[in-house]
Amino acid sequence: MPTRTLRITNDTLAGDPFGQELTVEQLVEAGARVAARKPFQNRHVPGQTDTIVVLRHQGNVFEFYRTPEKDLLQDASVTNFQPAYGQRLKRRLQKAHRASRQSIDKVRIGDTERANYVSVTFQQGCLSAVHVEPYVD
Repeated sequence: MPTRTLRITNDTLAGDPFGQELTVEQLVEAGARVAARKPFQNRHVPGQTDTIVVLRHQGNVFEFYRTPEKDLLQDASVTNFQPAYGQRLKRRLQKAHRASRQSIDKVRIGDTERANYVSVTFQQGCLSAVHVEPYVD
């Protein structure tokens, strides 16, 4: 049976799927562990070295671009929806699934500028995986 994919535009979900911005500190406080750190030369600030940080938390993986001012989520793969951020994500994305009256396997949510994307996978109507791809310059 072919995979059925629904593509929708939703600036709110694509731009902020977790309902609030996640930070490295929040995830570490919740029990995440740092899996990798890599220095990265900032393209916009001469002489500034930022850091790419990969975190693992209860089967979920997050990649952040860390500057002295801010943590910027670059990528997230969520398959465990038990943590608080997973519960928020699940509640917000279930609405996207219900918006479709047809049986679908995947939802690809993008914003109007086609910069931020959230890919959602359902198995037998239940949320099973989310891949968050925010735009980071």
